[in-house]
Amino acid sequence: QETDQETDQETNQETDQETDQETNQETDQETEGNFTWCFKHWMVPIMEVIAFILQVGALVAIPILLALKQDGYTNSDKNYLTLYILLPVTLSVLSLMWSGWLQKFFVEAGSRRTTVTQEECIARSKAGLISSFCKVLVIPFVAYGYANLLLEIDLQFNSENFRWTGLELSTFLTHVLVSFVAYLFVWMAAALQSWAFFIPLLLSTPISFVWYVGSVENSRVFPFLDGYFVDWNLEFVVLLVASLLWMSQVLAFGYYVFQSSDSVLTNDADLFWTPRYNGVFLEQYMILNRKTPITGYYAEQIDSDPYKVVNIAKDSHIFICSTMYHENEVEMKQMLTSINRVAMPSATESEDNHKYESHIFFDNACSGEQLNQWVMQLLGLLKGTLNIDPERVTKLCTPYGMQLKYKSRGNMPFYVHLKDNSKVKNKKRWSQVMYMNYVLNYRIRYSEIPKDKAFILTTDADIDFNSDSVVALLDILARDPGVGAVCARTHPLGSGPVVWYQTFDYAIGHWFQKAAEHILGCVLCCPGCFSVFRVSAIEQALSTYSSSVETGFDFLTKDMGEDRWLCTLLIQKGWRLEYSAVSQDSTFCPESFEEFYKQRRRWVPSTIANLAEVISSYHQITSNNNSISILFILYEFLLVFSTLISPATVILIIVTGLTALDEGLSDVAMIVVLCIISVLYGTLCVYATEKTQIDVAKVLTLIFSIIMAVVISGILTDTISSAIEGDPINHVNETSNNFRFPVDISAVYSGVFAATFTIAGILHFNEIFCLFHFIWYLLCLPSGYLFLTIYSACNINNRSWGTREGANPSSGNKSNSWMDYFFGKWHSLRAFFWRCIGRQPRSKDQDLPPPAPTVTEHIVSRLVPEPKLSKDVEDWLNRIECEMYADNFEREGYTELDFIALMKMSDIVAIGVDKRGFQLKLEKEVKKLNTPELVASGVPRDVLTWLDKIKLGQYKDLFKLEGYCTDEDVENLKGLSRAELQSIGITRRAHLNQLLMRLRYLQYPTDIEIQTNETRLKMEKVNTLHLSEVAENSEESRQEYDFWLNLAEDKLKPESANLGKVEELKEKLRNLRNLCLLVLLLTNIMWIVFLYTLVFPQLTKYNLPDRAFSLFFLGIFSVIILIQFIAMIFHRFVTLVHLLARTKLKNKRLEANWFRPSDVDTISRAQY
Repeated sequence: QETDQETDQETNQETDQETDQETNQETDQETEGNFTWCFKHWMVPIMEVIAFILQVGALVAIPILLALKQDGYTNSDKNYLTLYILLPVTLSVLSLMWSGWLQKFFVEAGSRRTTVTQEECIARSKAGLISSFCKVLVIPFVAYGYANLLLEIDLQFNSENFRWTGLELSTFLTHVLVSFVAYLFVWMAAALQSWAFFIPLLLSTPISFVWYVGSVENSRVFPFLDGYFVDWNLEFVVLLVASLLWMSQVLAFGYYVFQSSDSVLTNDADLFWTPRYNGVFLEQYMILNRKTPITGYYAEQIDSDPYKVVNIAKDSHIFICSTMYHENEVEMKQMLTSINRVAMPSATESEDNHKYESHIFFDNACSGEQLNQWVMQLLGLLKGTLNIDPERVTKLCTPYGMQLKYKSRGNMPFYVHLKDNSKVKNKKRWSQVMYMNYVLNYRIRYSEIPKDKAFILTTDADIDFNSDSVVALLDILARDPGVGAVCARTHPLGSGPVVWYQTFDYAIGHWFQKAAEHILGCVLCCPGCFSVFRVSAIEQALSTYSSSVETGFDFLTKDMGEDRWLCTLLIQKGWRLEYSAVSQDSTFCPESFEEFYKQRRRWVPSTIANLAEVISSYHQITSNNNSISILFILYEFLLVFSTLISPATVILIIVTGLTALDEGLSDVAMIVVLCIISVLYGTLCVYATEKTQIDVAKVLTLIFSIIMAVVISGILTDTISSAIEGDPINHVNETSNNFRFPVDISAVYSGVFAATFTIAGILHFNEIFCLFHFIWYLLCLPSGYLFLTIYSACNINNRSWGTREGANPSSGNKSNSWMDYFFGKWHSLRAFFWRCIGRQPRSKDQDLPPPAPTVTEHIVSRLVPEPKLSKDVEDWLNRIECEMYADNFEREGYTELDFIALMKMSDIVAIGVDKRGFQLKLEKEVKKLNTPELVASGVPRDVLTWLDKIKLGQYKDLFKLEGYCTDEDVENLKGLSRAELQSIGITRRAHLNQLLMRLRYLQYPTDIEIQTNETRLKMEKVNTLHLSEVAENSEESRQEYDFWLNLAEDKLKPESANLGKVEELKEKLRNLRNLCLLVLLLTNIMWIVFLYTLVFPQLTKYNLPDRAFSLFFLGIFSVIILIQFIAMIFHRFVTLVHLLARTKLKNKRLEANWFRPSDVDTISRAQY
């Protein structure tokens, strides 16, 4: 009761605080709204009237000033009309033609549509660039014709009227060029910040005038002075007229330009009426060309166009969909903390009204209504991360398993979907199919959310991100409706040499590869760890994405590389994918060598397979996708080819370094030796177990890392010596006509290679520390590009996921200690020795003689009652029609369902089930049972209490006879082996397995285990509802139940391993594996032979040194790096623009907001 009262008090306090905050916000909004209304309806019209009066006065003053200036002018009436009348008329006509309402009429004439398609936006931008370029070329001829025909000025070179000398020509061309560049920067500023657009244009005219006045004597700055523009006797009047014109400009358009757009990275079609360049009156033209509310644009059009950036920003709905399996405590906590950052009230319900909701899809999380320990671990973390009490939940049984509904901070919906593998398919792709269908076909339909404003944020269960990273990705999607997905810059987390290697690998992958794809064409993979997808884009690809695997190639693309394959489907449908370096996220990467190799074993073949799919369907992609050209396809083909020849490349790099140290070494001999080592490792990978393959790879990695250290020393020594002392072989021979390379090629290549990565690190100044891990990357080059490539190709037929399999809760990514590894290898070598001498190796338990039985069968039969099947076991056997084996189960002690849930096929056979059909049936039914939780629940008070707890209380007397009866004897139980338990008198198979399993987890629990156990007790008190029953009284629940039932039946129904095509798929994968190995072997051999037979003779013609050949093979990689380096520079500029657009200077600090809030909202966020 006290607990309930405290909980109610806390709830009431939270409710009161939320109510007070809402009331204060409403009051502030009303106050701000009243001020805005008064300013808009009273002050703005007054400012417009004043601006009109000032402009009229200035236009009248212009002819008067000209008349005073030209007092005594004797030229013809034509010149008089030009100077006194046409100038103000021209200004008035220009103002009229550039006015927003007239440009709106011209742009929208003949079109009844208020929306503009993406293709039309692209066409307008291209047309604007073409027309601007043409205008730059035409302006000089127009000026010449105007001066000759209208003003009758002779523009001959060196004439008295117009001095067309070198200075004047350069000045004129400089004006044309600078004004065009200024136009581009003005356009960019308009897309970034309102003040960045208006203030420079507003100040450019007065600053130029002041500069002009101060540069009368400096003809180099203003060469056309000579009294043409200002009569210094009328200086005060001129300044007054200029000030009137400038003030009228400020009053007329200042308010509207500042209020015209609050969105980030707006399209030019939404910024300007006609995206053209105009070199005359550039600043006035750009201000008048800007779309503003004065034209009625925002009042009439913006609300009716769902593709407008502002509309997408206002009412967007983001579904955070995460896949989870066996992550540890730290990883789960990191993801929940990230979700909490976007679950804040300021993030979910701000002025822009974009909303979030979170869905976690948990693989293999429940069996029936029992939740496993990983789920309990997750629920135990909710209070400390999302401030959610785990027991305050709506718990539903669904057609796919269980569903837990919560409300997080800020009233953000938080759902945990627990998959039962006996009901739906497991693995990540099918979890993605579930949440994509759930969002598309239920959530947005029932909630009536427009598809154009719905987005899916895909995350892994160990991701770290913040709300700014999310909205930075949404910037790209809001700006361009043709973008289907955007990914972020991912940083690996962890410690150790394997993580150091991946730190640099991730860095160059994003710096070069992702940036190059973004600039050259289209990003080919938005990883599921952290990317935002447009729901309308997913809708087009979901049907194909949900298809089953038919061939070995399908398995590589669909099940091993699901994220990349989804992106391939989007690209084929015509969607563009982009990469934003402004958005940042972090994820845990493999820390052990085994996990790293297993992860890359999936990544490498799936990447090659999806690239092959893109290249093979180039005609379809280039036809449907405007972002991808045939040149981009050729670039991707070059990447695939470079990956295939990476083993040969590594071999030649090693040869290069070794020959640099000792020129007496034979290139051919070293290449043959390295090739033999590679082939032998490939043969081992084909026939040996995966553990053996990785163990051998560890040894080879260590050996070749030492070799690479020698290689690097050789290349550096050769480079330094050739640069300092000079290389006589490379000196120019004056007596010979043959060309000789003046600088050692190894020095050139090494210098360019180092400079490329150094510049890249400087451009990514906040990530420059990644360069320090370059040394690990070089040392592990043979492991990453030679042995890993071979290992991946040889294990294409391996269908296991590789990572997180068999993990325990809160165990982290910890690998075994080196002592365990050493002793494990010692036992393996000892067993191998015993087999070599023809004797059977002894196990650990055989090292010592087995203990003699201490309890006779008579005593056991007297003290231990005969086991008897429980009612649950009897019902279970009857239900599965295996009641004929009841005696077998009873005899071996399988009298409780908890004992049966631990059975394996070997146990089923051992108890006497000899018929194959019943064996398979029992194995299948056992997997459906609720597995007892295998977590440390604490050290018991005494042995006898512990036996009762694990349902083996019948053995109390036997343990008493052995001396295990007091609380001090509990720790002595920990070391009991199977043989020792048998000597006590425990012989039944079920009881032995139960005791051994429980002894393994007999230990003091960790904090997370205590928290997990407490959460389990709380969740057991929660009433479980069935969605089918709730659906009878709720239309919403009925629709959800029907949706899940149909989806589970159509797409997610598990396939039987026996009735499915598993064996056929295995055979197809083996054939594909053999084909890939053959292609890999022949490609690398042919590449080496090609270099030696065709390239090397050509190099000798130019007297290049022999070691130049060893570096020539890097030419293809040099081309790729050069392309990526240039693209990276362009992408850094794009990133800078995006960063500036998201940066707002407020209260002497930088803020980044997607749809910029008001000052009141900003202050409330800071207080929160």
